[in-house]
Amino acid sequence: MSQSTTVYQSPLQKRPSLTAVDRANDFGFHKIECGRGKGYYHCSLRAGDALPVSYRLSRVFLDQIGRAECTGGVGGVPSVSLSEGWADRGDDLIILNAETIRKTHEKIDGSGHRDTFFQHLETAPPDPLDIYGSGEFAITRKELVGLLETTKATLSPVLPEKFFKALVGTFIGNHQKVDFQRFFNVFRSAGLLDVAERWEETYAYVLAEVEMELERYQGRIHEAESKGCEGEWAGVKYRNDVLMCIRGDEAGFLKGSEETARKVQTAFAKWVENVLDNPGSYGFTTSEDARRTLSMSLTELSTEVCISQKGYFFTSGARPHHNIISPKPAHPITFLSAPGIDFCCRQPAKREARKYFTDETDSGKWVAFQPGGREAFLERVTGLYRVIFEAAKGQGVKSMSMLPLGLGVFLHSLADGLRSEIISLYYKAQFSLLKEDWGFANYYINAQCHAATAKSTLEEMPPSPPMHCNIIFHTKDAKFLAVELSHAGPTAFLNPSDSQAVLQGMLGLYWEHGRSWNYVGEEDWAATGTGVLASFGVCGRYLGLVDEGPQ
Repeated sequence: MSQSTTVYQSPLQKRPSLTAVDRANDFGFHKIECGRGKGYYHCSLRAGDALPVSYRLSRVFLDQIGRAECTGGVGGVPSVSLSEGWADRGDDLIILNAETIRKTHEKIDGSGHRDTFFQHLETAPPDPLDIYGSGEFAITRKELVGLLETTKATLSPVLPEKFFKALVGTFIGNHQKVDFQRFFNVFRSAGLLDVAERWEETYAYVLAEVEMELERYQGRIHEAESKGCEGEWAGVKYRNDVLMCIRGDEAGFLKGSEETARKVQTAFAKWVENVLDNPGSYGFTTSEDARRTLSMSLTELSTEVCISQKGYFFTSGARPHHNIISPKPAHPITFLSAPGIDFCCRQPAKREARKYFTDETDSGKWVAFQPGGREAFLERVTGLYRVIFEAAKGQGVKSMSMLPLGLGVFLHSLADGLRSEIISLYYKAQFSLLKEDWGFANYYINAQCHAATAKSTLEEMPPSPPMHCNIIFHTKDAKFLAVELSHAGPTAFLNPSDSQAVLQGMLGLYWEHGRSWNYVGEEDWAATGTGVLASFGVCGRYLGLVDEGPQ
């Protein structure tokens, strides 16, 4: 056993085998290395180790399946849907290897859809064999249909199933209704009742916030340019350029498509009125319950959802390799997509923070809990993890491969002392729930820089009742570990996600074109596995989404 691995054994379970932990490589920031040369990165902005986006395995995967022409997409995220009849010829194999990557790249390059960023690096793309190795991943179309049939949305009591299916299918996650998607992407941090009942005030507030963010991004771009865009400043420049485009599109929609926005708002207001008049038809007990849910924003409601789907990673990372193409393991992995609580982005942070914290300081950081805030926050996070664990239990998971959720950039607006308390409460919520029986035998977690806090939080838990599963702390790449575990039995991998992803059905977000800070964990999850099929443009009908009109 590695010195960096710590096992807290449950008296209710056998001692876990650590073979998978020993085999899996450490986290290498999404590095790709097959042993035939240097490593490469999809997130890189450098000529020496960057790759064209046509080398991303999910682009090759979708091209082979039969991706429908992309006619929409919002927030810098192209929509994903499949061509009619893609599932015919069910025994046909979809194959990923160096040769199919090379052919897809030539096809995309020859069609004129070139990667302009990679072109400006003025370097030739490397041989895919030197990047991903000589392995092969293969799966039939029939198997892919089977994976889609496992797609589920697990919801908290705040979000009744009938309401979720109608809200998402009619307004926010229907990829055939681009204007509706654009509208709710812009207003995702506003209370739904505010959008329906206080339109003029809400419109003015959101427009002012978007314009303020544009000024901030422009300031960061100027700062990066003053530093010569060297080193980390290249990433700052790139990310803020992207954010300027995204927020600029939102501002353009608000100021240039007022008639369209008003049309969507009018339809939504009418629908909300119907929900409040007929709460039982949408799964609510009373109109007060419906009003309570509708008072929340999409960013808030997203923490009441976990989208689960069985699938595979196309790559593995058994030492000494990183992300080499590999055959399917014996068992599919259950992908669990759920977001943490957003204390980062300006609009959602304000809505969330006022529930739990005292007023922010002049520096813009919240510093302390308000009376009862700590208890309320713990209850909120416990509910978030309860939904995730229910999703995993419903998919028959035995081993969980977990990593921090909501503990990175989402804590940006919190002062250091408060941030430390929040981190501890996230772990306390998990460990409290693990005293219940979810069917898990082992709970593997790479707590990263929070390992000491996580372990001390676990050790301070009362001994009775005992943990229902073993808890194993490690330092390995959670994705690679999930692959190794899936050779032996049903395994889940947590994909820390985003409100746009789980409610608007844009799983993987910037997986297709993102680089630098726009290619992080969620993007890598989607770019290197079948998780891209969780896009609502592909799996919406398997979730049973309902479109109640209008068009």
